[in-house]
Amino acid sequence: GATATKLSAVWPGTAMTADASHSGWYTITLADAKAPVNVVFNGNGTDAQKTANLSCTEQEAWFDGSAW
Repeated sequence: GATATKLSAVWPGTAMTADASHSGWYTITLADAKAPVNVVFNGNGTDAQKTANLSCTEQEAWFDGSAW
């Protein structure tokens, strides 16, 4: 099978950066990422806003809280 490559820091992960051009949106670049990428969004390390395990098959994507 495929070997997983960690693209972020240990839990709760790498903090995202607020997008200055789009209020309420955040950005992160995962260097050397190759689709598909598995992602979990969380509320600053809390489970209160934690998503399920998400899989993204695109090189560039936006997640609106419920769908890519």
